[in-house]
Amino acid sequence: MQHENNKTSQNVAARVCLLAVLVMAGGSYAAAEPPAPAPEGSAPPPEAGDVQERAVMRDQRTQPQLKKTAPATAQPMDKSGMGILQPGILSAPTPSAPSTGGTGPLPVVGGTFEPNYKYPWVVRMNGCGGVLLDAEWVLTAAHCVTPGIGFGKLMYTRTDPYTGSVSTETRAPAAVGARRDGVFIHPNYTPSNDQANDIALIKLASPFTISPYLQTVGLPRISRNPGMVGTVASFSHTGTLPAGQAAIFRGPVSQLDSPTKLFVQASAANASLCPGDSGSGFVTVESGRATVRGVASQGSVGDCMTPNGEAVFTDIFAFRGWILQTMGKSDNLNTRVRWGGKTARGVMGLGCLPNPTIWGPLNVVGVEEANMCDAGQTQTIMCNLDKNQGNVGTQVPVLSGLTVRTTVNGSAQVQTIPASGNTASFFGVLPAGASREFTCQIGNVLTSGTIGNLGGNMAVMSRGIEEGQSTEPTVEQPSPFDPTDGAKP
Repeated sequence: MQHENNKTSQNVAARVCLLAVLVMAGGSYAAAEPPAPAPEGSAPPPEAGDVQERAVMRDQRTQPQLKKTAPATAQPMDKSGMGILQPGILSAPTPSAPSTGGTGPLPVVGGTFEPNYKYPWVVRMNGCGGVLLDAEWVLTAAHCVTPGIGFGKLMYTRTDPYTGSVSTETRAPAAVGARRDGVFIHPNYTPSNDQANDIALIKLASPFTISPYLQTVGLPRISRNPGMVGTVASFSHTGTLPAGQAAIFRGPVSQLDSPTKLFVQASAANASLCPGDSGSGFVTVESGRATVRGVASQGSVGDCMTPNGEAVFTDIFAFRGWILQTMGKSDNLNTRVRWGGKTARGVMGLGCLPNPTIWGPLNVVGVEEANMCDAGQTQTIMCNLDKNQGNVGTQVPVLSGLTVRTTVNGSAQVQTIPASGNTASFFGVLPAGASREFTCQIGNVLTSGTIGNLGGNMAVMSRGIEEGQSTEPTVEQPSPFDPTDGAKP
């Protein structure tokens, strides 16, 4: 397409992708060991031997064209925004006045603060972000893990919103060093061609532990639609985040057309991305499932204080087949558990005996527990609300029950298992050729335990539990397995 291949036209806005410097040991590759984890929300300071970032100019081109429109007239190239970026370094003209909030500059260049537990699929490595697709697989940008770059280990840090306790884990990639068995860069990744196919997978040496603090995202099953709203959860580029918070970039996919990239304008998101955001997931919520639509690849060069230009993401749907083939997995799992209705303190669990049960939170929109159970295997599913729901005013969550939809040869049967107090559970054998979808249904006392349902694909998101709130927020998501043609985080 002209958007990606027109290399002779002038570009009206310079953009960069973020790249780690080479880390060499005796002329061969050596993975950089990260320093002790910095507080969530701040970039770790560079140290000798650690990964650092630099910026690489995007190829000069015209702005991407709208569908069914003629190409825009070439414009003189604006060099005012060009610069080489490293953490804390910006070689560019004097920045304009920073965007500020109540306590100073905002993170992600104009974004907001939100609790990090709302984004349990986010992981970090030195210099880049990523999202968890599977307990042992991380999705990121290719330029974060190109040969010769020591990207260190992968880790997450999450804060419990009710107790303030911090959960963190670190994992190493599989056989990274002289060998790179755990790093899978798309075979057609071409940095010289406008960062074409900027996508990579990392297989971990040992799986992360799936828990209420660490969850996976799903892969998109349909192509994107303009207007889909997604979220990037990252760290602060302008100061230290409050404990337990993430810096949020949220905006709609623009009309700009490309077969392998998607774009979000800073003017629509009221925020921009900056160094350190590369590889981070652009995540939508579709039919109650967090879905990674893109990974951060490029962004406009600027002062990293004022929102401008656009964020460029690798379109994950275009690489869905490569991702599944590389992982050697299928996302057509036969057992899935989600929640619908009102958010609540509590957990949902899925077990295929004798395998261990995996657990997820009932207070995060978009989570799903999924597995491939064998025919004849005993399935155990549980929804459990905490007895203490905190200060929720009159909107006290109530577990309405557990819905079970069993499908065999295209024929579905639905049953609802009533709750017993704060618990609803299922225990039964999976028939041959069957699949099951479970929904923990949560209402509130004002509606006598009826199930909240917004219909369609809408999900009302809150910024979570915030200091000074008199009550906890109300969050709803729709019936989890409804079809969808759009998304809102």
